[in-house]
Amino acid sequence: MTPSASEADRAGVVPALICSVLSVFILRSGFLLLFFLVPIGFAVFGYNPRTGRLAAGLASLGNGLLSLGLAFQGGRWGDAAWDTLFFTLLCFSFIWVISPVPREKLPSWISPLGLLGGAYRLIGASCITALLLLGVLYRFQDDPAFAQYLKTQADQLFSLSKPGPDVVQNALMETLTPEFLMDLVTNMVLKGGALLSSIFLFYFSRQMSLALSKVCRRRSPGGGSLFLFHTPPRLIWVLSFSLFFLLLSRIAKVEAAAIPLWNILIICVILYLAQGFGIIQYFMVRSVLLPIQRFALNVLFIVLLFSPGLNALVLGIVLILGIAENWVPFRASALEETPGNKGPPSTPGA
Repeated sequence: MTPSASEADRAGVVPALICSVLSVFILRSGFLLLFFLVPIGFAVFGYNPRTGRLAAGLASLGNGLLSLGLAFQGGRWGDAAWDTLFFTLLCFSFIWVISPVPREKLPSWISPLGLLGGAYRLIGASCITALLLLGVLYRFQDDPAFAQYLKTQADQLFSLSKPGPDVVQNALMETLTPEFLMDLVTNMVLKGGALLSSIFLFYFSRQMSLALSKVCRRRSPGGGSLFLFHTPPRLIWVLSFSLFFLLLSRIAKVEAAAIPLWNILIICVILYLAQGFGIIQYFMVRSVLLPIQRFALNVLFIVLLFSPGLNALVLGIVLILGIAENWVPFRASALEETPGNKGPPSTPGA
């Protein structure tokens, strides 16, 4: 006898509560900050989207109460509001990335969002999160404590990278004033740093959630694939014009124009990288290799991606491969085998 919907909902309350507590604990631990979305993703992939949404809501509520408690002690109510808003937006944006609401359940005015593929949901959620991150940075840019925190982190980084007395290093550290570091961080965040950080956080959390759900529940949840991912053909014009106007803005020294152009360029690069990885995945699946050979190639590819210097070369090759598919049909046979195909397939769902 299959359980009813209400019984299934009640069964998901305990996992959602546990995942929400873990998410808030990881967030507040500091050194594990990068993993705070993984329990939310595990609730989705390991159980179901409804459990994931409940976990996100409970985690947002718990984090909000903690923020209010800290604000009550220190009197920084504005910081508590930003913290609660940012955490809540991250949680539910992540839920949308990995498990979109079906189109028929959305209001008519936003129902097209139900048709967006995984890569485009990732870009969209990252853009929204990046805008809020810019708001957070704007709030703290005049905060001396935050600027001093950046200075402390930079000093620790230099001391770890090259221990011992060094005249050049000491002179460089003296130039890294809190004000200089604040301007540097602001410039990087505005010109794509916020967007790239959001994309990395969502993608990393998604992959870790998938891996954890496979290990803990011994199942292979559907996670989408880049195998048939194709960018719109006209995106090459967006890439070309963004590059052209970016160079023009540098020559004319118009910094305000460079900010949106850098972000548009990064979005184009991410999509073409996804297309390039899809081509590599296609040939890996199609190649006549033993499982051990395919595993060795995957390990080698991952090692190259995390090797300083070599990773830039590898990503450059993948990017060129993705752009080249605008003119060279690398996966033409895959399109022909797609049932009911009437053109390039859309992005697979995450």
